[in-house]
Amino acid sequence: MKKLWILLVVAFVISLVGSVSAFEGFPTWYASEITAANPITIDASLADWSWVDPATIITSDDLQDCLGGELPPKDDFDCVLYVGWSRSENMIYVGTQVMDDIFNNDCPEPGQAYMDDNLEIIIDANNDGGNYRGVPVGGPAQQTAFHIPGAGGFQAYYHWAPEEMQWITHEPWAILAYDDSNVPDVYIYEIKIAIWDNVDPTGPDNSERHICTADETIGFQLQYDEVDAEPDTRDHQPCTGTTESGASWNDASVISNFVLLPSPDVAVQASSWGSVKALMK
Repeated sequence: MKKLWILLVVAFVISLVGSVSAFEGFPTWYASEITAANPITIDASLADWSWVDPATIITSDDLQDCLGGELPPKDDFDCVLYVGWSRSENMIYVGTQVMDDIFNNDCPEPGQAYMDDNLEIIIDANNDGGNYRGVPVGGPAQQTAFHIPGAGGFQAYYHWAPEEMQWITHEPWAILAYDDSNVPDVYIYEIKIAIWDNVDPTGPDNSERHICTADETIGFQLQYDEVDAEPDTRDHQPCTGTTESGASWNDASVISNFVLLPSPDVAVQASSWGSVKALMK
């Protein structure tokens, strides 16, 4: 099934899914709604994602390399990726299994997580794009990294933010489980995070939490930092964006979009999951 939308289809999709990013040239993906009927436990097991419609599952075949080159061969890097959202918790869920023939997680500093194998998530919750490093920290978008503990001993990090703002990557705002028992062949991340329109150093009370709603489109990009034989040197960066998304570390205009699909089990407006799914075939 084709998961990337060509521009000729985008205009029709807008009428189905409501608000959409101004950056329509970048891929659009779909997050399944997680309900009490299909709960997800953050335990680094992806078994409880089995109910997700196959049309929304992302694999390495669907990704592009943010660095502008070719993707690594499957015997070097391969992955499966699930994204969901919870209306009742107002959280975004991510589950991914990665096959990686060489695993690196030895960087000693959280701010250097991108020099290791790790998962980055770029979040532009209200999807207004633009440069988010040239504005006060915590502004329109955030770059986070999720890293299996190694020499640095860290699991999650908010890039380009001072220590007092790291709370967005800590519980209860970010919950992470990982399984590295089969490293270097396979590792798993499972993550649940709140997303923010604005982050304040004093904490959540003075921050603007984004309220997730069915049919909305958020700016949200997942990218795998892939480091092989040469330590601290990124060889590839498979991502849900495009080969133009290499500036995602400072420009939210070049990241992918995710539509928050309503559950078929929840009463919704005419823009139903069935209508969207029909277009994805």
